[in-house]
Amino acid sequence: MTLYQGSLHGGYNHSATRAWQSTNTEITSKNLIYPLFISDHDDAYEEISSLPGQYSENGHNADSDLSPAILATNKLRTLFPELLICCDVCLCPYTSHGHCGILNKDGSINNVESIKRLAEVSLAYAKAGCHVIAPSDMMDNRVGAIKDILHQNGFGGKERDVKEGADMVMVKPGMAYLDIVRQTKDKFPDLPLAIYQAGAFDLKTIVLESLTAMRRAGADIIITYYVPSLLDWLKEN
Repeated sequence: MTLYQGSLHGGYNHSATRAWQSTNTEITSKNLIYPLFISDHDDAYEEISSLPGQYSENGHNADSDLSPAILATNKLRTLFPELLICCDVCLCPYTSHGHCGILNKDGSINNVESIKRLAEVSLAYAKAGCHVIAPSDMMDNRVGAIKDILHQNGFGGKERDVKEGADMVMVKPGMAYLDIVRQTKDKFPDLPLAIYQAGAFDLKTIVLESLTAMRRAGADIIITYYVPSLLDWLKEN
C-alpha cells in the first residue's frame, strides 16, 4: 500500500474545496454540507430509521449501478453540475449483520477483505461523480486502500486520515467537542477541518454530554441551573 504524505491537487479541483483551504472565519455556503439520507424507494419521504434495502454478508449491492447512493449522485451531478457532492462510505447499510466490515466465519472482522470492499465502493462513488469520499467505518488502513484505488483509476485523493494522505479531517459530532476541534486544528493547521452539527437532542443526554465536554476541556467547577436534575441523573447513571 502506498502511503501518501501529501497530495494537494485533490483539494483544489472545486470552488468549495478551494474555499476550505482558506484561514478566515467568515461563514458562507461553501462552509456548509447538508446531509441527505437516500432510500431505495422511489419518491419516498420517511423518517430516518431502519430503511429497507438489499442485504448480504459482504455488501455486494453497495457499488451496484442501481445502488440508491450511486443513482442519487448521478442525478445530482446532472441537475446541479456545480454542486460539491460528498459520499459517506460504509458497508453497514448493505450487510445482513449491520456491521461496517466483512466478517470471518467465527464472527471476527476480516480487515483485509473489508478495506478491499470499501475501496471498491469508493471507486464506484467516484465514477458516479462524487467529489469527496468520506469513509465512516472503523476498519484499519482503509484510507490508504481507498487512496490507492482512486489514484490507480485516475482520481485524486478524497479521504480522511492525515497519515495516509487525507485532504481534510473531521470531528463528529461537533457541538460538545469544540476542544477536540481546537486540538485537531492545532495539530493539522494546514488541512481543512469539517465539523458535523447534529440535531434532535434528548435533554438529559445533551446536558450530560455538554458537561463532560466542559470537564474534558479542563473545567474543575461547573456552575449550572441543572444541578437539581443532574443529581438525579448522576444517580441513574
